[in-house]
Order: sequence, then C-alpha cells, then structure tokens
Amino acid sequence: MAGHVEAQVYLGNYSQALKDNLPMSFFWYKQAALQGSYDGQYFLALAYRYGEGTDKNEEQAFYWMSKAANQNDDFAQYQLANMYLQGIGTKVDASKAIELLKQSAQQGHELAQLKLGNLYADGSVTPKNESLAVFWLNKCAEQHNRVAQKNLAWMYFRGKGVDRDIPHAIKLFLSSLS
Repeated sequence: MAGHVEAQVYLGNYSQALKDNLPMSFFWYKQAALQGSYDGQYFLALAYRYGEGTDKNEEQAFYWMSKAANQNDDFAQYQLANMYLQGIGTKVDASKAIELLKQSAQQGHELAQLKLGNLYADGSVTPKNESLAVFWLNKCAEQHNRVAQKNLAWMYFRGKGVDRDIPHAIKLFLSSLS
C-alpha cells in the first residue's frame, strides 16, 4: 500500500501510544517500512522484537532493524548492536556490535557512547582500552548523562585511562547527583 510514509509512521505511533490497537500500529509501521522508511523499519523491528501487534519474531526484528541501521539511523544502529551482543535474531557477533556502536556513538547517540565507554572499560566484549573508555564516557557525560558522569568520575578517581585527578572526580561525582 503506497502512501505518505511519515503519516504512516505517525499513525503507527499514535496507535502504539494509546495501546488501543497494536495490530493497527503494526500495520502502519509495516506500510512505511515496505516503502523504505527507516522510522517505519525501526518501529516494525521493535514490534516484532517485543510481539506488539504481531507475534514475537526475533529473526524479523533483526531483519528490519538491519534495514533501518543500513540507512544510518543511530537508534537502529544502537538497537542492532544490542541484538548482536545478545544474539537476538542472529548469532552473537561482538565485533559487528562494536562497529555499530561506534557508528551510532559518532552520531551523538548517548546510550551508544555510554555502552562503548563501559565495554572498553571492562574489556568483557572488546579488548580493554581505558583511554577509549574515557573518551566515550566523556562524550556521553557532556550530554549530562549521570551514569557516564559517575563512571567517568571513577576513572579519574582511580587514574584509569587518565591521570589521577581527585578534584575532577569529585566534580563529576557531584554532577552525577544533580
């Protein structure tokens, strides 16, 4: 069904927000997605992932999230990275997840910056790199993210990836509380 894709996405969002007709929301997202709308593809992927308005289908969620991410949508790149990290609709692929997180973070996506900073700090998914951890946590903290401010404060307090700086750590700790 051809039509105005932005209107189709809005109709989907309206139905989703009211929770009164999730199948109708799914219908409109699918119409927009089939016409190439990255917003439609993103929301359709979420509907499949969580089974809202349709049966839960992780493979379809992965397919549509990939389509949206391939259009350089930072939210879709972040979600797709998490799908790769958790093996949702695909096999776990940490290197692909990191690549997608970087793409999203470079566009200013706050949660992608936070996740990258934390992953580089703990080395659980990618080799530990405290300098990159500080870089990404700082980017996120600049957006007033309290978790990033707290995690960055600990990096300064312990001298991990930066010179130890207790006054700056305290300033960041205090910022994270306000």
